[in-house]
Amino acid sequence: MPEISLPTKVTQDAIKLQTDKIQSIKNDTASLLSRPANAGIKNVQRGFANSRLNRKVITISPVNLAKTFVNAQPFGATTSGAAGINGTAVSYLEDSSTLIIYSPGVDDINYFWEVVEFH
Repeated sequence: MPEISLPTKVTQDAIKLQTDKIQSIKNDTASLLSRPANAGIKNVQRGFANSRLNRKVITISPVNLAKTFVNAQPFGATTSGAAGINGTAVSYLEDSSTLIIYSPGVDDINYFWEVVEFH
């Protein structure tokens, strides 16, 4: 009859270590799969605007104000020759579908803007 060798302590420890690693991977996978599918960015709206006044009103698709941020960056030169890239732009949502871009002291400026809404 063939001789059956029992696992040594070293072999038992190695098997336990690998079993623990497998269980850890299973737990991590279960945790990742249990996260909501709607986490992260829901919608991004972007555009270009030129304002001949220092306040520009832009109509956007409605967003949840509590889960949204806006960004507006002036670029290029104004018709008066002032460097718009050095200008200041303040952007905010007046309501769920109205973006306001305000640039104090500049009458003619170009903007790139974006509205980012999260789930």
